Amino acid sequence: MTRLLQATSVDEAQVLDQVDQILNTERDLKKTQLSLMIRIKNTLTPEQQAKLSQISDFLAWYNPAAVGIRARLGGLPFPPVFTFWPWLLGLSAVTAILFALTPLAFAHKAWTVPVAVVFSIINIGNGLLHIAASIRLRQRVPGLFSAPLLIACASWLLIAAFHAR
Repeated sequence: MTRLLQATSVDEAQVLDQVDQILNTERDLKKTQLSLMIRIKNTLTPEQQAKLSQISDFLAWYNPAAVGIRARLGGLPFPPVFTFWPWLLGLSAVTAILFALTPLAFAHKAWTVPVAVVFSIINIGNGLLHIAASIRLRQRVPGLFSAPLLIACASWLLIAAFHAR
């Protein structure tokens, strides 16, 4: 579709046909994903479903922990407490911004190095905190399984940032 849109004269019918093909593929993929989720859920016992809900409800775990940390820090407004939509929108916005900045990082723009260093340190710390919380609480906390991947990716970004200097 990019090639069609870059032409001097754009064939609207061809572009719209390609959009239909892309949207149909996306719809089919989403239906397949939903069908898989339904089939997985239907194979779980009610006890397994409850356990899955318990370990995957991040905000139900995170917000009480954040309130407790705030109390121990004398009312400091950190870490933040979230409701679902602001958390999801904020996470989506940060992801979109980082995705948009990726070409600049690969182009070795100088200002991306400190951004990459700060982002790496924050995410390495985030991953380590999830692992430490699981060890301390002796239970799996949300984010435990993705923490090693987060640490690995953030470490790679940190190494890449220092090589870009």
